[in-house]
Amino acid sequence: MPVTVDLPEPVIRALGGEREISRRLLEAVVADLYREMKISRGQVRQVLGFTWQQTEAFLASKGCARHYSAGDLEEDWENNQRLLGSE
Repeated sequence: MPVTVDLPEPVIRALGGEREISRRLLEAVVADLYREMKISRGQVRQVLGFTWQQTEAFLASKGCARHYSAGDLEEDWENNQRLLGSE
C-alpha cells in the first residue's frame, strides 16, 4: 500500500536522494518492528527479499539482538535429542 511522507529537502539528500528513500524507510521500519518483537526474523527476510545470510547481516548492522528465549532453547534441545535418538 502506498504511503506518502513529506520530508524536507535536506533529509531527502541525506537519505541518498529520492530513489533511495523508499528502501531506506522500509528497512528502518522493519528493523524497528523486529526490535519491538512485532515481526520475526523470517518476516524481516520475506519483507526485504533477503537470503538468510543477508537477514542476519542486516539485523546485526542495525544492532538488533536475536530474540531467543529460554523456552526456545528448551524446544531446540528437545528437538535435537529426538532427532539424534538420545531421548
